[in-house]
Amino acid sequence: MLIIKSQQIKVMEQVLLKRIEENALSFFKYRTKNRIREKEARMYIGQVISKVSQYNIFEEKDILTFLNLCILNGLDFEYEEEYSWAMEILATCNLSGGEKVYRIEKGFS
Repeated sequence: MLIIKSQQIKVMEQVLLKRIEENALSFFKYRTKNRIREKEARMYIGQVISKVSQYNIFEEKDILTFLNLCILNGLDFEYEEEYSWAMEILATCNLSGGEKVYRIEKGFS
């Protein structure tokens, strides 16, 4: 039987988070054509990751999609009156993170 201790889980979570952050940085640099310095890019990505975790969005592809939505529409787009529909989606408890991102992305299409 395999027993995983809580500290081991925390270490694995940190490794996965670091990988997501690095992939997000590469994606961010590509989408912004390297116009933003790495320090600012990392801060922006950190804000997005903090935000999506509050909305129960945890899959890497969904995080990158949300990051792209923020790049295109502004970091706090969901708080703007014109995008209030996005906040309604994000506040819906019975939707998965992936479904939330899908619906918001579809709403911008």
